[in-house]
Amino acid sequence: MAVPPFWGKKTDISDAVDSLDILMEKAFELYTEGFKSPEIRARVRTMAEEALRLKAECYEAYVLLGLLEMEEDDRNSMQNYFLKALELARDPFNEYTWDWIVTCLDDNLHDYPRLAGYLTRFYDRMPEEFVARYLAKIYIKMNQRENALMILNEHLGANPESKLCKMIHRIERQA
Repeated sequence: MAVPPFWGKKTDISDAVDSLDILMEKAFELYTEGFKSPEIRARVRTMAEEALRLKAECYEAYVLLGLLEMEEDDRNSMQNYFLKALELARDPFNEYTWDWIVTCLDDNLHDYPRLAGYLTRFYDRMPEEFVARYLAKIYIKMNQRENALMILNEHLGANPESKLCKMIHRIERQA
């Protein structure tokens, strides 16, 4: 069965994964070169939508759609796309799926309860120090010092070599 990718070539469905990788690479390249242009943004949106048609779980497409919505100042759509991208991310350490997106959600929306809910689910799946640290910072922004200390102490209980002791002491001194 042939699947026509965005740029018009016919490809075998077995090549869809390779086509998707190429499509996303080209879309990110195009976005970074010309995101100010409405024509470029429309083309990138079409490419992201094509990627989702090829694979509904394509987190890179959700990242691109979130970036486009950020440019359009549609914060609710941006948040939904970014949260979906984070939910589907294969590699949480990837710059597009962690630092950039979470920072955009935090800086642009200040929807801390929703972000804390996401980070809690993420931490349950992957109890990494960087997630615990960020979740604690979000709790502090929400004036929930006890929750911040709870997540840090929980992390330290499971990971005694963690460097989060300094953060705990800093939070306790601020009380």
